[in-house]
Formats: sequence, C-alpha cells, structure tokens
Amino acid sequence: MLGTIIVDFAAQWANLIEERMDSQKKLSEVAMDAAHEVLAVQPMKFGFNGQMMGMVIKTLTEHWAYGVDLKNWHSSLRA
Repeated sequence: MLGTIIVDFAAQWANLIEERMDSQKKLSEVAMDAAHEVLAVQPMKFGFNGQMMGMVIKTLTEHWAYGVDLKNWHSSLRA
C-alpha cells in the first residue's frame, strides 16, 4: 500500500512538473506548487509526511530524467 502511494504521488508530481516546464519554466519555479496541487486533489489518499516525501524524492532521483535536479532543489529548501 505505501509503495503504491509513493509511486502514485511521484508519477503525478513528475507529470505536473513536466507539463509546467514545457512552458519554459524551471523546475525550481514549479515544483512546490505542483506538489501542493497533487496533495490538494487527493488529500485522503496521500496522508503525507516527511519520510514519505523522502521516499518520493529518492524514487524520482533514481527513475526520472529530472530527478537529480529535483533532489538538488529539495536539498536547497532544507539548507
């Protein structure tokens, strides 16, 4: 169940980021709003916490073309 939630969120988030990047925006400009939008659509399905977000970041870093950029962006938020 948890794995499905992580993969679903990761896929929806990555797709939304890519859609917004198509309009010549940078990942850093759209990632936060895209995450909030995915969470707003299905808040009950994604009872998210920091550990789960870490799993999403790890999954996307390993399996998505922009994953390293996302990881760097996310790390910069915590700096």
